[in-house]
Amino acid sequence: MELGRWGSAGIVLLGIAALIIALLAVHFYVTSLLSRPPDMLRSDFHAYCEYGTVIIHANARLDGVKVMDARGNLICRLPEVPAGSDEVCEVGGSGVYVVESGRAKRAVVCREMGVVAVTSARVGD
Repeated sequence: MELGRWGSAGIVLLGIAALIIALLAVHFYVTSLLSRPPDMLRSDFHAYCEYGTVIIHANARLDGVKVMDARGNLICRLPEVPAGSDEVCEVGGSGVYVVESGRAKRAVVCREMGVVAVTSARVGD
């Protein structure tokens, strides 16, 4: 059976329509993923370590924030961290630290950045 000129044009138009529908579906899927905040923004706070300092970002007002080492020794106590602000606690070195506020705890890993010496070597030495 021969489709003719109009039949093949109709198949091409159906293909283009299917491609447009697929692109619209991908667009809506990606924009819905980007519109949801990441998990760290849903919690009351998140913490991370830079240059031997634990940085605590409060998404809500925090009372009685403690920073402890892995053995439970208290390093810093922050009486209050206002919502939307950051506080810092200098821990001084690498290791695992625990940030506690109320019933929530977060583990933070600090790593020291080492300097790697690069020397040139000649082939055949």
